[in-house]
Amino acid sequence: MSAVVEKGKSSSAVAEDPYRFGWRMVKRSGPDGADVWEQVPLTQEDVLHPQEEDFIANNGAHDQNCHYLKSVLLAQVADDPTAQVNLDVRTDWGVEGLKAHGPDLVVFRGLKEPWDVQRGTFMVAETGARPVLVIEVTSPSTRAHDLDAKVIQYHKAGVPLYAIVDTCEEQGVPQVRLMVHRSIPEGFVRVLPNEKGWVWLEPVGVWLAGEGQRAVCYDAEGNRIPDYAELTSMVRQLDANLEEAAALTEEAVQARQHAEAQAAEDARARQHAEAQAAEAARAQQLAEAQASDAHRARQQAEADSTDLRLRLQQMEAEMCRLRGEA
Repeated sequence: MSAVVEKGKSSSAVAEDPYRFGWRMVKRSGPDGADVWEQVPLTQEDVLHPQEEDFIANNGAHDQNCHYLKSVLLAQVADDPTAQVNLDVRTDWGVEGLKAHGPDLVVFRGLKEPWDVQRGTFMVAETGARPVLVIEVTSPSTRAHDLDAKVIQYHKAGVPLYAIVDTCEEQGVPQVRLMVHRSIPEGFVRVLPNEKGWVWLEPVGVWLAGEGQRAVCYDAEGNRIPDYAELTSMVRQLDANLEEAAALTEEAVQARQHAEAQAAEDARARQHAEAQAAEAARAQQLAEAQASDAHRARQQAEADSTDLRLRLQQMEAEMCRLRGEA
């Protein structure tokens, strides 16, 4: 298969970079018979069928999409102890005549026991696992593998659903497009997206979509699943909102405490005023009683004075009468 020239590089520039696909370290015998490690460039065939510990070169967009998708897939199968999500792990399908691949992402279910992640090759037959989904994120130099050879070989491997996150240019702007294949006995058939351009990945229960150069996922209710950076930003914003709410709550508590203290002070002032009013009422009642007593005393004094005058007049009249008789 002929090499695909990477965007932005001339054929001569690519030819001058033998390590554009990656490399592997090979142990050889030196002139003195001692073992030495030699860095050997990979070919496209090596990328299609890698060996353990091969370093395969990828670009930043590829890595960003792969790591995001792995985090989503891990979350979706978290409740299944027999599930395994691999990223760039050499996979031996256990199918006669089919060489090992290094899928960008593959989801397995039905593991007999947890897989030792220190191992360099995932042995499908040995683990008892069955693949339920493979996702490849294309890179310019190896895109042809994902679109052609792997479509045939993954069907042979027994992969029921194969999704390709392909980056192509539309009017000079890189855009992600999706190509999802479902297995039938005769081969793979394309799965059509919905009206939004999303494709339902049944084995993991998410919608797969493309937004610009990003692969994105939505849950069954249509909610976008954020990546780690977005989630961190959301958590920070939530923390900020909680801090603001806590500050507002503290202000509200202080305001309520102040209002309660003011209400208590007002109640004490009201009680004091009521006590003063009651004291004033009692004083007024006493004054009125004293005034009434004084009035009665005056009336009594006036009556006594009138009685005395009458008696005096009577006495004077009696004296006059006595003088006349004398």
